[in-house]
Amino acid sequence: MRYGAAALLLACFAGPALAESLRCNQALIDVGDSMRRVEQYCGEPTDAQQYTMPFIYIDSRGYRRNGGEQVYTEWIYNFGPNRFMAKIRFIAGEVTQIHELGYGY
Repeated sequence: MRYGAAALLLACFAGPALAESLRCNQALIDVGDSMRRVEQYCGEPTDAQQYTMPFIYIDSRGYRRNGGEQVYTEWIYNFGPNRFMAKIRFIAGEVTQIHELGYGY
């Protein structure tokens, strides 16, 4: 039982952490901020990718519906070896998620 709890605890810390905000220079980047604001304060991303995924929603009767495809963009920022890297996800030009990755290089 002891080893199972330790393995579960280790698994919780193994993946990227979901962060609520990101500090770039003198600005705090939060969910809901625009791509333009992120680029203004954090600069050009180290890597940028664009993906599509199905857009699923629940209608007024509680049924799952397919609403077509949703385009989202992910930017990776590498701030160097003394700071954590960050992955920022945008949908429709707004920040929806900020993930803290491992130390940069």
